[in-house]
Amino acid sequence: MGRAALQSLIAFFAPFLAFLVYRMLMQRGQSFLRDTPWFLLTAIGLVLTSLSFVALALFTGEPGYRPYTPPHLEDGVVVPGRFGEPQ
Repeated sequence: MGRAALQSLIAFFAPFLAFLVYRMLMQRGQSFLRDTPWFLLTAIGLVLTSLSFVALALFTGEPGYRPYTPPHLEDGVVVPGRFGEPQ
């Protein structure tokens, strides 16, 4: 869960950071927050975050065709959940 949250935060804030660096290099010392396109940067950040969720869903995790056995008790011992062999 931590990796997914970190990946989402990085994807969301990347356009803001890139624009900040660009503006600092181009307008050395001038006011640059006044003319910042906040809506556009937020929209780009949300698109990147959505794409990172799609990539996370496509390239990680277990395939959906393997049967899952949830955690259960056997003789008073908790047996962790697991994925079985494909049928």
